[in-house]
Amino acid sequence: MMFGVVVCPKCQRARGVRLGSARAKCVHCGHSIDLSKARVFYRTDSEQELAAAVKKMMEKLAQGVEGMQTEKKRRRSPPPKKDRVHLIEEELRAIAQELTEKQGLFTPEQFMRRVGLKSAEDAQDLLETMLSEGVILEPRPERYRTA
Repeated sequence: MMFGVVVCPKCQRARGVRLGSARAKCVHCGHSIDLSKARVFYRTDSEQELAAAVKKMMEKLAQGVEGMQTEKKRRRSPPPKKDRVHLIEEELRAIAQELTEKQGLFTPEQFMRRVGLKSAEDAQDLLETMLSEGVILEPRPERYRTA
């Protein structure tokens, strides 16, 4: 039989539960916890380990749980905004390079389709930014290639 440690979404207190169950009642506030949606912070098949894990979780909750990750899904935090902008610039540079290698000169429509934009206006804005940053050149009107 598997047990787990969950936190009540209503009162934010730790509780040990039998993981095969659909619901568990919080012993502190009486809230019915849907175990299919609850975060499982610790799993074990030992009731003794469960009691120790609940105690440890209560101590961590007293200090704050912001840094804890759950077993359910480990999500990577997004890179800082500055790094995301850099990644987007690199992706656009790579797309322009790919289009140049395939087409020689590419059109705004080809760029728009490759990037996945729905608006020609958005594609034009991006192309103008890339031109001003020196990423691409416009050797002929409405025809682009990498610099």
